[in-house]
Amino acid sequence: EMAYRIEKRSSTKARGDYSIDFGDRNYSIPLCGCSNFDGEISTGDIIGVKLSANTTVKTKFTTTSSLLPNEKIALISKQYGSYRPVEEHLFVVTKVHRRERIDVVPYFLDKDKVIAKLVEESFSTKWKIPVAQIEKDTLCEEMFINKSLKQYPIAEEYGYFTPFKAEKLFTLLDSVDETNRDIITAKDITKLCPFSGHHYTKTILHLAKEAGKLQSFYNRLPQYEARLQHHLGEEYEAVRDRWGTYELIVAHTEAMYAAALTMINKDFVKVSVQHNLYIPSHLTVPTIHHNITRVQFSEIFRVYKPDPTYVLCRTKYVSNWGGVIVDNEIRKHVTAGNIVRVLFGKNKIAALADKYTYSGVIYCRILQRLNETQCLACIENYYCSEYEDIVLVINVNAISEVPFTWNGNESLEATGLDKESGEGFACTGGGAAVLSTAEGEVCTRDNDVEHEMFDLTYEALFA
Repeated sequence: EMAYRIEKRSSTKARGDYSIDFGDRNYSIPLCGCSNFDGEISTGDIIGVKLSANTTVKTKFTTTSSLLPNEKIALISKQYGSYRPVEEHLFVVTKVHRRERIDVVPYFLDKDKVIAKLVEESFSTKWKIPVAQIEKDTLCEEMFINKSLKQYPIAEEYGYFTPFKAEKLFTLLDSVDETNRDIITAKDITKLCPFSGHHYTKTILHLAKEAGKLQSFYNRLPQYEARLQHHLGEEYEAVRDRWGTYELIVAHTEAMYAAALTMINKDFVKVSVQHNLYIPSHLTVPTIHHNITRVQFSEIFRVYKPDPTYVLCRTKYVSNWGGVIVDNEIRKHVTAGNIVRVLFGKNKIAALADKYTYSGVIYCRILQRLNETQCLACIENYYCSEYEDIVLVINVNAISEVPFTWNGNESLEATGLDKESGEGFACTGGGAAVLSTAEGEVCTRDNDVEHEMFDLTYEALFA
């Protein structure tokens, strides 16, 4: 038996507060889907109890530095750290004496597994490294961005060229012509400006890595000039002026590099090495062993019963992370380890009688493929998804986005189904979620919405 403690829901609160309405959280009672469990525990119920190990496990961390390549980091810095395992163990309730005395027996997923919880650990170390061991451009980057750049008037404000925004901009422009003038505005274009700060004079070439992509952006821009003028009218000149030219950005960057190089008149420079460990939630044979036969109501983290409040909603389209529609066949290939974005809606609101407004699109990590349409998943802590530890069964027809290039989605990228259709949404995964057709029709009861909502239950998990 490994020493452990029970991690109550009351001690693990949400990590963020975002737009989706998951209702008032009551951390003194168990979760049930995305909702609080307001009922009573009964014989035969399946519950989840989170166990945290009292001892830590040593493992290898990944190391990164803005100044040093990995082979040099390995020579100076330790590569190992430790973390504390946390697992959710399932139990079947055999008898309820009272809330403080609930008899249980273990229940395993996939015959012998429990849910290992997400591990995120990091620490940093600092070192003095001879300047001669560091590439000049890299040192310049570190020095002028993190140390001394703001000392120079030319660098009061700076940012980066972001190629993925440039691609999204061209995708948007490719989707419009003179017959649909109202689709894009100056605001849409500015939002997709490929320069952080929305102005070229605040932009540097990040170690010159993006120079080729930046030049490609300016080479492609002329073919869209007429279309931009048509759609933006009198606002065109102001928008176009924000982008400048490739030559202006290069000159601006070279001036900042020259200023920063004046600071590198030393033999040693301080280097920070970041050590990170990321182990996503997954099913595993238990590493925490127990002899639990009885629990208290307050120790139950989750009750595996239908969620009384929330539903999942069918999406007609699946987009990639950039909002461009991809092949719906990708739903068939979603499996354990993948990350997908799923559309949630509220079940008990009057608006559903007419038009339905989605509650939010949230990133989920797949724990297990259960059948043709359903997967066991947990909400993953990515942006707009930082909620407490929610485990649920999702329907693949509620997937609105697949971020093919994210870690964990290598198997989905390998399918070749990430080919872009040319059509898309400015709102990335949210766009594919709220629009039932490319023209923007909203799902309604009259639009066969009964087949577009899926109850949040765990039936498929225990089938």
